Amino acid sequence: MYASTLFAPLLAIISFITLIYNLFMERRKSQNISDALAYFMRESGLETPLLQHRAVEGWQEVVKPEIAGRTRALRIQNQCLVVETDSPSLCAYLSMYRTELVRRLNHRAGGSVIQEIRFIARS
Repeated sequence: MYASTLFAPLLAIISFITLIYNLFMERRKSQNISDALAYFMRESGLETPLLQHRAVEGWQEVVKPEIAGRTRALRIQNQCLVVETDSPSLCAYLSMYRTELVRRLNHRAGGSVIQEIRFIARS
């Protein structure tokens, strides 16, 4: 059990190096390193978690500073961003701008990772 945990990162690195080697050795296709990294992220299942992380971290940059100080993006579940606010009235206010916020967050993340935003008031 311990050995498999220990060697998992090593196997991922070897897999990545093999992928890069195969992409660059292919003569009929010429790819740059950013394309190879994007391909690796997609194939290894790391692209979506990375985009989700960008969206959650981007919340503070997407909203106005006075809103950022009163809210906190918590997590993404089933393409729904959960945002905690300091009051029910702020939840109602932000709900009016939900569509625009989704658009901005997806743009910031670099992909369509959020379909909905749910606002919850701190208890």
